[in-house]
Amino acid sequence: MRIIDGNNLLHRLATERVGFGVHPVRQLFNRLCNPQETTIIVWDGPYANKRRKEIYPKYKQNRRPKEESKMAFFDVAKGILTFTPTIQMELVGWESDDVIGTLVRRFHTQHSITVETNDGDFWQLSDKCLLPLVSKKWHKFTPDSCLLFKALVGESKDNVTGVKGFGAKAWEYLEPERQRELILALKTDDYQLFVPHYDKFSGAVQKNYTPLELWEEIKLCWRLNSFWDVPNDEIDSAMKVGKQNYAAAEIYMEQFLI
Repeated sequence: MRIIDGNNLLHRLATERVGFGVHPVRQLFNRLCNPQETTIIVWDGPYANKRRKEIYPKYKQNRRPKEESKMAFFDVAKGILTFTPTIQMELVGWESDDVIGTLVRRFHTQHSITVETNDGDFWQLSDKCLLPLVSKKWHKFTPDSCLLFKALVGESKDNVTGVKGFGAKAWEYLEPERQRELILALKTDDYQLFVPHYDKFSGAVQKNYTPLELWEEIKLCWRLNSFWDVPNDEIDSAMKVGKQNYAAAEIYMEQFLI
């Protein structure tokens, strides 16, 4: 099974000059018109950021709204995929990351899954699927330590600042045993397990937070960077299966001079 982050794929097709001279939408069709395995393309749904913005209003505020031309490009791409035997999914109120994470957790024991994206966030699923496009800089992390790193250091592309006073350099001095204990505290929501670690954070961190404030900040960033569970009934009802039709695809692309 192959699961593709649709937004990520279109961005790469539009910027990476693959198949130079061939329109990205035609590249997309050529590649997926006859897939050799079950292929699911997942898109960010309308109001995808709403849930995270409710607990962190600054979430992705650093991103500009998609231009009208880019929205049209996405719509054309989604249209051409209806003429391929792929499954498309777009759930209102859900980010594609959450949908993909739920699919991987749901099916990884039954299928060998490849997730196609170069987004390092997905390394937190690396024990459950193949991630051939994710940068090697994440390969030194376990799934849990990847998530802890993003919770502490932050995730600039999502405008999640992380812990004030704790940067990538500080991470280098965070011993594996401390990482494991912090991860356990977060996974079990155990503040008492966290408390002994407060004094081990630098003065730069301690001047910004009391122990409880630091705990709440790390928990918030851990949750923001985690993949949230999407109800299975919403996923099942959102699956739209295309039908292979070369002639209709050509007519469709001709409308847009592709």
